[in-house]
Amino acid sequence: MPARKELHFFSNDDVHKELGYKGYLAANFSDARSFKAVGEATPGYLLYGDRVVPRMLESISEPDQLKFIAIFREPVERTISHYLHARRLQVEEAPLEEAVCTSKEGMPIDPESIYVRSSMYADNLKPWLECFSLSSFMFLRMEDLENEDVIRRVFHFLGVNEEVSLDLTHRANVRSVPRSRTLMRFLNLDSVPKRLAKRVFPQDFLRRIRLRVVQFNESPSDDEVMIRPELRDALAAHFAPGIDELEHLIGLELSAWKSTNKMTAASGRV
Repeated sequence: MPARKELHFFSNDDVHKELGYKGYLAANFSDARSFKAVGEATPGYLLYGDRVVPRMLESISEPDQLKFIAIFREPVERTISHYLHARRLQVEEAPLEEAVCTSKEGMPIDPESIYVRSSMYADNLKPWLECFSLSSFMFLRMEDLENEDVIRRVFHFLGVNEEVSLDLTHRANVRSVPRSRTLMRFLNLDSVPKRLAKRVFPQDFLRRIRLRVVQFNESPSDDEVMIRPELRDALAAHFAPGIDELEHLIGLELSAWKSTNKMTAASGRV
């Protein structure tokens, strides 16, 4: 796996055009020939399957050898977490209700909201299942990742060593806040210096620099964000049919999600 997560090669038009498939391999997997399995982690690929799947089929010589691991989080919590992540990056200024609803009256959920669409797992999965068999996928719930047996099943699915030592205490993507909001805003909004840099430096290089600056600017936060019960209930009702469809589509047991309608604090993991 590359050290950097979320490469977005198959989903980002600019990255895909600039690097090309050979450049993508050279930039991220040049030293991977001796490994039994190689891969990357880009959660956004699921949402953009109509774009990602054709590019994979076009680029990869043996697409039937591909294996995919899809990890699903309870959709209400994922939606809220996604929103908080955007707020942290200074790319979202609207209150949560405005970001996910079409109106404050009655809180009708906006199906076109990026935060909502990203949590419609069954809809997002369909372009993938049209081109790849179910046997190419391993489907997990986020809460499954705390189980060592599940992790070893992942290794078995990938055909790699199942007996390696595991440390499940490490938590990735812990909620944080920017030390400098001005710096975070500069990183995420268009500007003349950034446009000039794009003309001079390769995009992959700029993405690596940006990632390091973002990590340097992050400060852990334990603050809890309370969500109005009416909004949580509206989100839960919106996602309920999709949860049923996902269960039927892939055979994953999701009864715990259906009973999650209480007002809780968003954990901030994305």
